[in-house]
Amino acid sequence: MKPSRDPAADPALLDLKRSAAAGTGRGPLYDRGVLAVVEQVERSGSFAPDPITLVDLVHFSRTTGANVVSAKEMTRAEHMARQRGWSWDEAAQYAAGVQLAETALAPYRRTDAGDDPRTQQLET
Repeated sequence: MKPSRDPAADPALLDLKRSAAAGTGRGPLYDRGVLAVVEQVERSGSFAPDPITLVDLVHFSRTTGANVVSAKEMTRAEHMARQRGWSWDEAAQYAAGVQLAETALAPYRRTDAGDDPRTQQLET
């Protein structure tokens, strides 16, 4: 669904906001992750992809044995969790909320953000 370009009138955004504010049952950091993206859209009309979503991908890879990430990506995701002062589970919970909101609100994604932020700085 194409966004209304008025976030205050977008049903998808309003549903996400209402659900996360009430508590989705997936944990407080998950709800905070959803709300972080919603608030960006409300504030500026768009969102910049959050590199923390790499944690969600790494968590998926670890829990399913899918082996879809590199060792550098794992290291980067673990570093992001530590930088925020979170345990791995806390970071994964927040990242899952961000991932859900970014997917649901994809039409609001800022296109000037350049490369996928999840893989930036992997070379360093």
